Amino acid sequence: MSTTIIRKKGQFTLPSIIRTEMGIEENDVLTVIPWDKKAIIVIPHKLKTEALLKQTAVLARKKGLTLEEMMAELEEIRHKA
Repeated sequence: MSTTIIRKKGQFTLPSIIRTEMGIEENDVLTVIPWDKKAIIVIPHKLKTEALLKQTAVLARKKGLTLEEMMAELEEIRHKA
């Protein structure tokens, strides 16, 4: 556990040991979630992205889709938008 201080503009520094352990680097995006008015949860955005990719891979395997098929479908969707 580490302690940090909230600065004038609501900013705080994540202790270096936490940044190092979690692979958080300068300019990384963090999701901040209030929890029951008692705590704050901070989740590195890349962890959310990795989880989403894993979920997508599992669903693709279940449906028998290849990466190439998924990429082609995404390309079609982009051109329609």
